Amino acid sequence: MKQLNNLPDPISSAHIVNAIGELAFVIDRKGNFRQIYAPDLKLLTRLSEKLIGNNIRNLFPANTAEQIIGTTEYVLTSGKSARMEFSLPLPEGENWFEARLTPYTADEVFAIAFNYTARRDAEKRLQNSQANLSFILDNTEQSFFLIRKDTRLILMNRSAGLLLERFKLQTRKQGDRMFEILPRGLAYEIAIASRSAIRGANSFFSKEFVFNGEECRFDFEVAPIYGPDHETNIIAVGVNETTNQWNAERKLRESEQRYRFLADNVADVILQMNAAGDLMYVSPGIDLFLGLNPAGVIGQQFNSILAPDSVSEFHSVLYRLNQTKSNAVESLDLQFLSKSGHLVWGEVRFNAVFDNRNRLTDIMGVIRDITLRHETEIKLKETSARLLELNRTKDKFFSLIAHDLKNPMNAICGFAELLNDEFNDLTDEEKRHYVKNVLNSASDINRLLDDLLVWSRTQTGSFSFRPESVNLSLLINEAIIFTGLNAEKKACLVINEVLFEQTVFGDVNMIRTILRNIISNAIKFSYRGGRIIITATQTDQSVCTTISDNGVGMSDQMVSELLNSENSKNTVGTEGEKGTGFGLLISKEFIGHHKGRLVINSRQGYGTAISFTLPLNLEAFKSAFVPR
Repeated sequence: MKQLNNLPDPISSAHIVNAIGELAFVIDRKGNFRQIYAPDLKLLTRLSEKLIGNNIRNLFPANTAEQIIGTTEYVLTSGKSARMEFSLPLPEGENWFEARLTPYTADEVFAIAFNYTARRDAEKRLQNSQANLSFILDNTEQSFFLIRKDTRLILMNRSAGLLLERFKLQTRKQGDRMFEILPRGLAYEIAIASRSAIRGANSFFSKEFVFNGEECRFDFEVAPIYGPDHETNIIAVGVNETTNQWNAERKLRESEQRYRFLADNVADVILQMNAAGDLMYVSPGIDLFLGLNPAGVIGQQFNSILAPDSVSEFHSVLYRLNQTKSNAVESLDLQFLSKSGHLVWGEVRFNAVFDNRNRLTDIMGVIRDITLRHETEIKLKETSARLLELNRTKDKFFSLIAHDLKNPMNAICGFAELLNDEFNDLTDEEKRHYVKNVLNSASDINRLLDDLLVWSRTQTGSFSFRPESVNLSLLINEAIIFTGLNAEKKACLVINEVLFEQTVFGDVNMIRTILRNIISNAIKFSYRGGRIIITATQTDQSVCTTISDNGVGMSDQMVSELLNSENSKNTVGTEGEKGTGFGLLISKEFIGHHKGRLVINSRQGYGTAISFTLPLNLEAFKSAFVPR
C-alpha cells in the first residue's frame, strides 16, 4: 500500500480505488486526513472539500471519531489490519460505510471503505417485515403452517402450536413432516392439496374430527408461494376452526325442520319471500284463508294475492323495510283476493332479514284472518258514529225547541193572561184582537212542530226515501198552488217555465218539500208585486232547477252563513212574515239524500236565485254523479 503514495499519476490511484472500493483515504495517528480517493467524483468533491486537512474530531460525531482514531491506533500499534463500520453525515442523508484499515506508514493508516447504506436499509426493512409478519402470524386466530414441497415443516405460528396442544398432539420441530405432526388422514389430505399447489392451484376443503370425545370441524386452505424463479418452493397451509359455525348450521337445520312442521300445521299463513317480493314458501294455511294451493302460489309476486287497494300499501312497507337496513318488523292490515273472488282481510306481520352487509335477503311474514273482526269493527264504528250523530241531533233538537218555541209560547201566555185578568174590561174588538194573536202564535208553534218533526226524521234516518222517475213540472205546479195564498196576499207572480215533459229521479215527497220551502222563501223575501221565475236545465246526468226572485237579496256573508250553518235562521219577510227557519235546512238535507247540491246566488237589493240539482235517472243516481 505504500506504493499508492508514490504513484506519480493521481488518476492511477483513482483507478485502483475504483477497482477495489468506493472510498479510500489516509489518516494519521492524531486523526488528521492526509489523502482521499473516490471513484464517484461528486462524492470525492464533497468529501475532499470537507475532509482533507481537517481533523476527524472536528467533522464526525464524537463517538464515531473516537472509534476511528482508536482503530487507527490499534492498526499502527499491532501492525495488523482491522475492520470497522462508520457513517458520514452527507447533505442527502446519513451514509454508512464498512472499512478495512491497513498500516501505510509508521504514523499513517490507509483505509478502503464500501458504502453499504442501501444494503443496510434493505436489511432493516427485511427485519421489520419479518417482525411484522411474525406479529401478524402470532396474533391471528388462524393456524398457519409453512411447508416445503415434501411437506416438511418450515415454521408455524402460535395459533398452530396452540391447536396442536389443544388436541394433545406433540409440537414438532422444524424439518418434521406433516405426517409426523398431524393425524394421518388430515396429513394425507394436505399432501394431496400440496401436489395441486405445486402445479399452481389453491385448494379448499373441510374435515371433521373427534378429539377426546369432542366433535370438531376445520376448514383448510392450501396455497402455493412462488420464489424468484416463479417456481413453487414453499406451500402455505391455513387452518380455520369452524366448529361453532358447523354446530350453528346443524342447529339451524334442526330449527328449520321444527319451523316447517309448525308452519305446515297452524291455521295462520306463514310465508317467506325474497327482497323483490317473490314468494319462496307459503304454508298450507293459505288454502283455508284464500282457497289457494300453496304450490301454485310459490314463485309468484306477493302482490298477486292482494286486493288492488292494498298493493300500494305493501309497496310502501317493502320500501321502508329496505331503508331500515336492520332486522325491522312491520305490522299492518291488508285486503286479499280469494280464489272465489271475495275480499278478505288479514293482519300481516313482516320481519325483514339482512345479511352482514346490510343487504335485504328475506322477508318472513305471518297472515292471520281478521275478516270477521274487521267487519265487526266497521259495524262498531258505524254504530258509534250513528250514536254520536243521534246525540248531536238530540242536542240540536232541544236547542231549537228552546229557542224557536219560546217567543210564540210567550205570546200565547201573555195574551191569555191579559184576557183572563181584564176580560170584563176589554171591548169585543180588543178581545177578538187578542184571540187572533193567540191563534197566530199557536199556528206558528204548529208549523214549527211540523218542521221539527220532518227535520228530526231526516236526522234519525226514519224518513223513508223511495226514489222514482217523477214529472218535475207537475210537482212545481203543485208547489205553486200550495203557496198560492201567500203569493196572492203580496200580489206576487210565480211563473213555471219548466218543460212539461221534464222528469227527474227522486223521492216525490222530498222534492215537494224542497219546492214548497224554496218557493215560500222566495215569496217571503219578495216585495209586493214581485216576480218569481222557475226554470230547469238538463245535462247528461242531472237536472238543475233554479228559483229566482227580485226581492231583497243577500250579502255574500249572509249566503255563506246560510249554506254552511247547521242551525235554522229565523228571519222576517218583507211584510213581517214569520217562519221557522227550517225550510232551507230541511231542503239541504233532502237534496243531499239525492246526491245533489244546493247553490245560492244573490245580490243585496236585487234578488236571489236558488238552484239545486237532482239526478236525471236511476243510472245517474247509481253512478254517484257530480252535479255541475
